[in-house]
Amino acid sequence: MLEGVNDSGWGGELPLAPNLSKGLGYVHLPSNVIEGIARSSSLDSFGQPAVFLDRDGVLIEDMGFLRKPEDIRILPGVTQALRLLAAKFRLVVTTNQSGIARGLFNEETLLEIHQHLAKLLAAEGVAIDAYYYCPHLEGGTVTAYRVECECRKPKPGMLQQASINMGLSLADSYMVGDNPRDAQAGLSAGAKGVIIGETGAGCSNFVMVAKNMLEAAELILADRPESNDSKSDLIGNSAGSITMSNREKRSCSL
Repeated sequence: MLEGVNDSGWGGELPLAPNLSKGLGYVHLPSNVIEGIARSSSLDSFGQPAVFLDRDGVLIEDMGFLRKPEDIRILPGVTQALRLLAAKFRLVVTTNQSGIARGLFNEETLLEIHQHLAKLLAAEGVAIDAYYYCPHLEGGTVTAYRVECECRKPKPGMLQQASINMGLSLADSYMVGDNPRDAQAGLSAGAKGVIIGETGAGCSNFVMVAKNMLEAAELILADRPESNDSKSDLIGNSAGSITMSNREKRSCSL
C-alpha cells in the first residue's frame, strides 16, 4: 500500500496512532493532550462544536460486552463519515461501559480496547479527540462502581464534562447513537440528537434518524447553520421530514 493511501482511497498523511492514557475522571485521552499539547486545528478555540459518538453499534459492531481488543470490528462507512466530520467538529466518544461494574472487565482492559480502536482508526486517517466512558451501574457487583451516577446515559454527564474539559459548545454539537437513551443524553445536554438504525423510528419527531453513520454525518453537515440560509427546524431524508426539537427539551421514550 502506498504511503498516505488506504483501502478506502483516502489520500494524505496518515495520523500516527495516539498513545492513550487515562485522564482525570473517566476519560481516555492522547498522551500529548494530557501533557498539555493540544492538537493543532482550525477548531482550537473556545466554544467549538463536537460530534459525540456512542461506541458499540455506531462505530463498531455491538458484541454485547466487548472484552478483547482483537474483537473490534469497525462498521462499514464509519471511517469515511468520521473523516467528513473531523474537518468541522471535535470527535468525542461517550460510551456506557457497565461491564466494569458487572466485573466482566476492568478499566485497564477498556483502555487497551480504546487504544486498539485508536490504532485501527489512525490507519484509516481518523483521530478521536477523547473517549469518555461511564463504568457505573447501580446494580453492579463491583462495589466501587455500584453507584447511581450522573454520567451513565441517558443522563448528560459525559457530554457536560467533555464540554467543560474541551471548551465545547453543546448548542452547536450533536450526539449520535443507536439507542434513544443516547439521543436523550444529547438533548438533555443541549445538543441535537441523531439515532442510527431502526430504534430511531419512534423518535423522528425529536431527533434526526439515519440508516448508518455515513448518512448521519451527511445529515449533520447539512444541518450546520453555514450550510443553510436559515436555521430550519426540518431536515428531509429518504425516510421523510425529520423534526428537530432540541428547543422543546423533549426526548424520545426509553
